[in-house]
Amino acid sequence: MFVKTCLILLCVLRAGMAQCVYPVGNTRVRPTQSASGNGYLIKQGFGPDSNGHTGVDLANGQEGGEVRAACQGTVVEVRIDTSGKNQGFGNMVRISHQITGIGTIYSQYGHLKNGSVTVATGQSVDVNTVIGNVDCSGYTLGKTICPSNGKKGPHLHFAIQLINRGGCGYLPDSRCPNDTFSLYYDPLQFVADHSAQSGTLSIGALLDGKRWPDTGMTQLNYTIVNSNGQSLNGTGIVPTTIAGVAPDSYKLLYSSGGPAAFTGISPSATQTLVAGGALSYTLHFSSSPTSQITAFLASTTNSVISFGGGQFTFQHNQGPGDFVITSDINGDGSAAGLTGTIAGAFTIGNITQINPNVQQAPVTGTGTLTITDAGGVSLTGTVDFLDIETVGTGGTLDSAGLLNVTNMVYSGTNGDLLKLAKYGTGVIVGVFQFVPGKTVTDLKNAPADSPLQTSFAASVTSVQ
Repeated sequence: MFVKTCLILLCVLRAGMAQCVYPVGNTRVRPTQSASGNGYLIKQGFGPDSNGHTGVDLANGQEGGEVRAACQGTVVEVRIDTSGKNQGFGNMVRISHQITGIGTIYSQYGHLKNGSVTVATGQSVDVNTVIGNVDCSGYTLGKTICPSNGKKGPHLHFAIQLINRGGCGYLPDSRCPNDTFSLYYDPLQFVADHSAQSGTLSIGALLDGKRWPDTGMTQLNYTIVNSNGQSLNGTGIVPTTIAGVAPDSYKLLYSSGGPAAFTGISPSATQTLVAGGALSYTLHFSSSPTSQITAFLASTTNSVISFGGGQFTFQHNQGPGDFVITSDINGDGSAAGLTGTIAGAFTIGNITQINPNVQQAPVTGTGTLTITDAGGVSLTGTVDFLDIETVGTGGTLDSAGLLNVTNMVYSGTNGDLLKLAKYGTGVIVGVFQFVPGKTVTDLKNAPADSPLQTSFAASVTSVQ
């Protein structure tokens, strides 16, 4: 049940730079041999079991993908293949890196596209710097043809060398003397062991509908390490509590390549989360006697929210209280600079309010949003159940999907089951459709305080 008095957790992510990343695709996600969130697959792995392969071959079935420096460092070698022969690593770059606990190591990137290499020997590079593009230069095998040279099998050969191998190993007939696997590091495991994202979460309590300037703020320092799990450092909360919220009631809602889950955060502990996949997260407050809205999915300015195909599942199992999913970051109905796509199939259980607000940027929805509540909860109150709106100037929200509402009763008076509203010069287009299986007692377009304007182009179909 909704009540007027509520507490919303607000959090703004300020991310630091990762120490090391994967060199292709989604640089935060480890490639695998099957479909993953990275976008590239392992075509040949590392080690004796992979025909003596001292690196890893990564491919996505096409040439041209950006290759990025895995860590900050200095370019020590650039080889440009002018022979066009089917041998060696073709166009290749090697970079030296200073790694805490190891010392100097060298990353190698082979089979780069002709004319794509953007760095030179002696040049300093930051992590994620584009150094070239994936191609078929040198010795490659496969089915996909590279239009740039007519060869087959575009991929990146990525290796981590523990000593400076110099020019040896560049061609098949120039193998390095006394070469052993002990002189190499499994490159994907190296990145996993040396990748970190750190920063500060600013969090605060928004009471009784007050706006962002009225919100008391505190901070939570965090570090996410993609190794045997992601770690969130809960130290640095200043102050250690927010009024009305117990220190041990901070919770992290995270998704790491699977359904979202909660873990507790205490002010002086480090938590380890499930490894694998891209990590998305928010903070969550356990319900207090006066708080009903207990979770807030925050997005930083200029961030991208993209939910791909399949199911993005939230389970609200933290006891009584309502659950909010929103893209807001400032508590007053806007998300400046938000861009991205809400697509695919969504299953959201036990949810009582969804606010995909947008300001000054397009957000599209092409999938099916399914809202279920196995308990058959009757929703009452004075707020909107589904709030879809544009705020500010230039915003566009487009939905071509279906909204499935099952086993729910809404009997609100001042609020709406579905709110489609436009503020400023934004535009809402597309079709929002209820399909059979719902129980609805109230359906309106928008409340009196947010009238639809002439440029509103959406239609709502209610199927009884």
